[in-house]
Amino acid sequence: TDETLRFSIYNKVEQIILDDAPWIPLWYSGERYLLVKPYVHDYLLTPLIIPKLRHIYLTDKDK
Repeated sequence: TDETLRFSIYNKVEQIILDDAPWIPLWYSGERYLLVKPYVHDYLLTPLIIPKLRHIYLTDKDK
């Protein structure tokens, strides 16, 4: 059905987003954590949760 196809497409898109996400913000019981992939450098966690991307740089994923 169209709904089955739509669900399958959403699953594929979600997996692509998860695989490519350079960082993942997490909130737990008033605490904030951030998972940052090893190739992302100089990411700063700000009090307002708005990412400051000015100083971020990426290196080769395979290194």
